Amino acid sequence: MTEKAEHLLQKIRKRLRKHTIPGLSDRVLEEFNKSTLDDVGPVAGGDQEIKVLKEMNELQDFENQNWSRGSA
Repeated sequence: MTEKAEHLLQKIRKRLRKHTIPGLSDRVLEEFNKSTLDDVGPVAGGDQEIKVLKEMNELQDFENQNWSRGSA
């Protein structure tokens, strides 16, 4: 998560603590995710499938490196 997204999430959580409306935080986070994520569509072909798998592996490696660094 980027610093800007983390900052916004903390701000949202801080404001939501003041209000006790059931499910509000889930709805706010869902709307935030919908507004910031790219549209999802089917993968169309072998080359694109390989590209998607490579990107997923790169993201997993990045996540593993960052999580392992934070726990040390």
